[in-house]
Amino acid sequence: MSQLTSRVEPSGRIMIPAALRRQVGIGPGDELIVDEKDGIIRMYTRATAIREVQRYFAQYADGTNWSEELMAGRREEVGTDGK
Repeated sequence: MSQLTSRVEPSGRIMIPAALRRQVGIGPGDELIVDEKDGIIRMYTRATAIREVQRYFAQYADGTNWSEELMAGRREEVGTDGK
């Protein structure tokens, strides 16, 4: 999609063009996360933020079930086999 233009209203509101809302799946009442870095304002949905966090941590996944590892360690500490 090419660049779009929107004006800031006196109240501080901006309109996100309909084509862009459709493209990224923003609907009425959806909550957006807004942040700024180096003078650039970014807006994204909570679902997008969750996907980005999952993608980041996926690089560290090695197939280990850490909750099972933790439980096994605790069972060993207390001298039970979990049965």
